Amino acid sequence: MNTLNGFFRNIKRNLAQERLKDIIKIARDTLKNYLGELSLSDLTNDRYVDLLNRFSKDYAPATLEKFHTHMRACVKQAFALGHISVEFTSGSSLRGLGDKTKEKPVYQKYIDDAQYKKVVQYVVQHRDKDSSIYYAIIFALLTGCRFSEIVGLTIDDLNFEQGFIDINKTYDYIEPPSNSTDWLPCKNANSYRKVEMSQNLAELVRELWQYQSKRCQARNIPNPRKQVFFDWQEGICNNRKANIEIKKILVECGITDKPKFSMHCCRHTFVSFLIYQGYAVEEVALIVGDMPEEIRKTYYHVFQEYDARTRSKTRGLMNSLF
Repeated sequence: MNTLNGFFRNIKRNLAQERLKDIIKIARDTLKNYLGELSLSDLTNDRYVDLLNRFSKDYAPATLEKFHTHMRACVKQAFALGHISVEFTSGSSLRGLGDKTKEKPVYQKYIDDAQYKKVVQYVVQHRDKDSSIYYAIIFALLTGCRFSEIVGLTIDDLNFEQGFIDINKTYDYIEPPSNSTDWLPCKNANSYRKVEMSQNLAELVRELWQYQSKRCQARNIPNPRKQVFFDWQEGICNNRKANIEIKKILVECGITDKPKFSMHCCRHTFVSFLIYQGYAVEEVALIVGDMPEEIRKTYYHVFQEYDARTRSKTRGLMNSLF
């Protein structure tokens, strides 16, 4: 275990929180790109600071901060387990680092109400039963579920009679497990929830499941986990391809100012839509499986805009009285 790759492989085996697996892969791949097969004994605080400086020239401050946070968590774990003698990330400052031009502007993360409805209608009208991608996009737009939750859904998680979806696990789409019984936990305690499933959405999901079940059976293609967003051509819905497709869809809908829109932005859009409809922060948190304080922090700009709309509406109402 002399190299960084060996270090991260070993840490992954010892981690109690399997949700960190994708984080470790990103950190490991990033370190390999910037430092190559560097020996652990050569990695010092000075070298790590140099890494942060180089990384900051290619990424936005927010990305740099996430990378540093994940690195610190991994290195602390390695130090505690005795794999390294120096906790080399301590004392590293990020002040002034990061290319601010690479930050994703707030408006890039969601589309407005009118655009939202237009995109939903377009995806529904142009869906292809041979591919699970459009169905996954529809599902994300109508539920705000995270992608790992979407691909973690099995047919047994859908209650068509009572109209709800049971979010009780996630799927590691970055490093898919070989064992068909291996799942990952949800992001946090609030993420375990029941999600309302409208009749329209239920019909679309049932349509995909029945069609793909017949296709897979005819071609002897196994779907051992009974995952809903699985098709006979690609298997599990692919996150990268879905991100590419959602960008194309926006352009087809005349939305050309959001080149960085992704599947996760469907979640941002759904949450923003709920806020604009007047849902309280506690209600939004319950629906999308997050903590109220995180909703307030992440969607602060949306709440501000909603407040401005409400004040304007109130002024208009008062002015109409005389």
